Amino acid sequence: MKEIEERGCNAVGIISKSAPRLDAIRSSDGRPFVDILLYNGERINLKNFNAGTEEANKFGVPLLGMYLDYKQSREQYVKSQGGLAPGMSVALNDAEQDGIFEPIVIASRHNPHDPAGADELLPERIRWRVDRAVAWASLRHKSNAQKRVVFTYWSTGAKEGARRMSVAIQTNFLMYPAQWSRSFMQ
Repeated sequence: MKEIEERGCNAVGIISKSAPRLDAIRSSDGRPFVDILLYNGERINLKNFNAGTEEANKFGVPLLGMYLDYKQSREQYVKSQGGLAPGMSVALNDAEQDGIFEPIVIASRHNPHDPAGADELLPERIRWRVDRAVAWASLRHKSNAQKRVVFTYWSTGAKEGARRMSVAIQTNFLMYPAQWSRSFMQ
């Protein structure tokens, strides 16, 4: 939060054991007063996965993840070629299927063999997470003409809404490549 506030942004902290009340980031008229929802953990609501994601999606803001890599020490994480994979791949897959993206590690376990051991913050990763979050927040305030879009072409067993979106993108691209290429050339 300190890093966010040092950038001139407002940070609202919600601390919860397993099921945060997201009403805390709504104004009296029911609209969210945040530009992004940045949270630490594998799921927004550990008591009811779907309810947490559905509630967060109602805000209409990007859902960005940050993680504690509890399977690797700082040194192991920095040396690893896979980052969070393969040790935390399941958590990343669940988050991706829920529509949470840009999972960025912000801390590691000081001693991964000690489940109750201390965690070690990774300041350079926190700065990068905040840089990306601020960029996403500023994007919400730009006109569409100022934005650039990237389409991905692969999809793995996502939930129904994400699967439809991915298939629609793939289908449109595959059905109309000549039309798309002409519009890009103009």
